[in-house]
Amino acid sequence: MSKSERVPLALAPPLAPVARILKGVIVLPKLKTKRAARMRFKVTGGAKIMRRHSGARHLLTHKPRHRKRRLTQPAEVSRADRRRVKRMLLLGS
Repeated sequence: MSKSERVPLALAPPLAPVARILKGVIVLPKLKTKRAARMRFKVTGGAKIMRRHSGARHLLTHKPRHRKRRLTQPAEVSRADRRRVKRMLLLGS
């Protein structure tokens, strides 16, 4: 396909059908949670998204005791990443 034949993305047909009609009812495709995200993040009762700290898996002998203890505690997902994680967990935007 040459450059002159390319269609702008806005005018191109969708890559996958968004909805279809089955027996007179509109059926939306099933949305699946990203399984890796489901294992890595937990949602609290107050709707906070919690994650694990990095750096607590190996090379622990030279890290101070208080740092290793702190790394075992869960941390809240940063504001910059919250929207992306919610989308992976199907929690809305």
